[in-house]
Order: sequence, then C-alpha cells, then structure tokens
Amino acid sequence: QAENLIQHAKVYKLLSGFRGDQPYDITPLAKLLVQLGTIATQLPEIAEIEINPVIMTHEQAWAVDGKVVLT
Repeated sequence: QAENLIQHAKVYKLLSGFRGDQPYDITPLAKLLVQLGTIATQLPEIAEIEINPVIMTHEQAWAVDGKVVLT
C-alpha cells in the first residue's frame, strides 16, 4: 500500500527515472512510511507527524528532520 501511495504521488515522476536518470528504489521510502504509520497507530496521543526533508539516494531513504504533535 505504501508503494502504491508513492506511485500515485507527484514526486514519483522524479523517482521513476526523470530525464534519463536511473530510477530510485522506492522500497526504502515505503518502509519509512510504514514505520511512521506503525508509530502513529501504537501511540494514540500522536495527532500529527511531519518529516521534512526526506533524503533519498537510489538505494536508501532517510527522514532527516521530524516533528510530532501530540493531542
């Protein structure tokens, strides 16, 4: 489901090999999204999670900065 979400996002055009660039492996980004979702479902006091920026290489993804808003 996370990979499907990424494939329907505007950024997917860049990740899929824009202008002859090598396509990015979206699996690490999908895993990052699933991990954030897991945290959010296990801690009901979380109202909002923001990660910005996410840095990607062709093989990896990192959440560099994040913010969690509690209820």
